[in-house]
Amino acid sequence: MSAASWSWMLTFPLLLCVAAPARADAPPEQGPRTAVVRPTDMTVHEIVALESAQPPPGANRGERLDAMHDGFYAWMQQTVEQLDLRFVDEGEKPIPIPASPFRIGFGLQGFDRDGRLQSDIDTEFDITLRLPNAERRLNIFLTTEDLSEISETSESGMQSVRAGVRVDALRAFDFEVGVKVDIPPVAYAALRWGKRWRSGNWDLQPHAKLFAETDDGIGASAALIVNHWRGRTLARSVTSAKRLRERSATEWGQSLSLARVDALLEPGQYSARLRGQDLARAWGIRVQAGGYEKSTVDYYEVGPFYKRPLHSNWLYIAVQPSVRWEREFGWRADPGVRIGFEALFWGLARGQ
Repeated sequence: MSAASWSWMLTFPLLLCVAAPARADAPPEQGPRTAVVRPTDMTVHEIVALESAQPPPGANRGERLDAMHDGFYAWMQQTVEQLDLRFVDEGEKPIPIPASPFRIGFGLQGFDRDGRLQSDIDTEFDITLRLPNAERRLNIFLTTEDLSEISETSESGMQSVRAGVRVDALRAFDFEVGVKVDIPPVAYAALRWGKRWRSGNWDLQPHAKLFAETDDGIGASAALIVNHWRGRTLARSVTSAKRLRERSATEWGQSLSLARVDALLEPGQYSARLRGQDLARAWGIRVQAGGYEKSTVDYYEVGPFYKRPLHSNWLYIAVQPSVRWEREFGWRADPGVRIGFEALFWGLARGQ
């Protein structure tokens, strides 16, 4: 990787610091009617106690689905609790264990490539293990998210599972180390910087990351999300870039969205906001472009999108028909559609 390329990746977040508004770490100013869906603040003990109530006889299909969700959710929380309690010494009073939120996603996309259907399946999950008795500042996680956290130009399909530990290294910096489940396993380490600023109806969320893997070597990524709210109308710009030293090329992506947002998922992962997955109930239009070299454009895409709860406040569906132009396919206008399902295990479904 050339010195100029590394200089661009490393100075990008510094320029953002200089240009950012003065008010930091404030939540964005959404419209007055925009609801926010958050993970529960209940402890595992409270969750298990509430979940023990069985659905009434003659429960309908939705109530039975909620009961299955809550049973699995409580079982997962008990498993995490048992792991954390192993770190409590005999005679020591354990710290109450908060719930560990997790998410499972499944998506299907297909495009008409000159009369032939080209389809892909995406599967992903994320879980943050809250283990206060193991270590107060330790953040253990399992995820299928790409290490760079830049997903605009990522390949589709099932990503390898990563397990790691994330700690607060310095103010606004996180350090993580872990292993990617592969054959053979891949070790990695990363230093991440991220911030959030708000000025009036403007919301800026920059991010930068340096990482190293035992298979792909050293890399860097950076992104900037800019939100502007007017009531419940959201205008969003997402700019992202990723570079791997072995490829000596910079992938980049740019998207512009205009949406009517009735509900948000918050807090959400940075990568989820890059893809618009933090929108819980919304509709709008998105325009995207990107390339696999910083000096080239390899695709354009435009289309409407719609997302809403499919059941309760934990099962969501997202639909995005679109038209895509790619250099690889001679810049033909290829129609397609993406359909995604997302299950949130952020709390008990019954009683919502």
